[in-house]
Amino acid sequence: RMPLFVKPLRMDASIGIDGKSLVRTAREMMERVVLIHEKLKDSALVEEYIEGREIYVGVIGNREPVALPPMEMDFSGMPEGMPHIVDSKAKWSKRSAEYKGTKSVLPELPDDLRARLQKVAVEAYRALRVRDYGRVDLRLTETGEIYVIEVNASCYLEKESEFATAAAAHGMDFTALVNHIVELAVERFKNGRS
Repeated sequence: RMPLFVKPLRMDASIGIDGKSLVRTAREMMERVVLIHEKLKDSALVEEYIEGREIYVGVIGNREPVALPPMEMDFSGMPEGMPHIVDSKAKWSKRSAEYKGTKSVLPELPDDLRARLQKVAVEAYRALRVRDYGRVDLRLTETGEIYVIEVNASCYLEKESEFATAAAAHGMDFTALVNHIVELAVERFKNGRS
């Protein structure tokens, strides 16, 4: 069902995603697919656009993965009429309206909703056999439905990232976080599991 969201299949860091990634007609969809093929030399992924809150849940671990506190992308500063998506400008162009209009926050969530978001994230992490650490991007609809939008294995990891912020809220500072990830990988390779 329209609208649809069109993005590159293999790119990360919002490369190839902008305000025109949200399409409302078959013609717009095909134009976007062709652009991705020609400009990025990648396949295009077309998915139904889910309206709702954008939630990120970091997961760390292998045998017993642990979900970190959920983070939310706050779109309240976006100019009127702009789609609520994190495109390449929102991530990398500090002077853009998209960058200035978005920020990651630790939301106040009821315990039952937090638990549901974390459970879905861990299930997606396990289903895709992510190892060591990753981030699951979710959309939470107005009616409370949770959709997995993307699973980011080896997600962006630096001191200001959503993942590190969530780990800090979980009681793990950045040095401890990086050390724990390294320990998980070393243990996995010692036991002959890739």
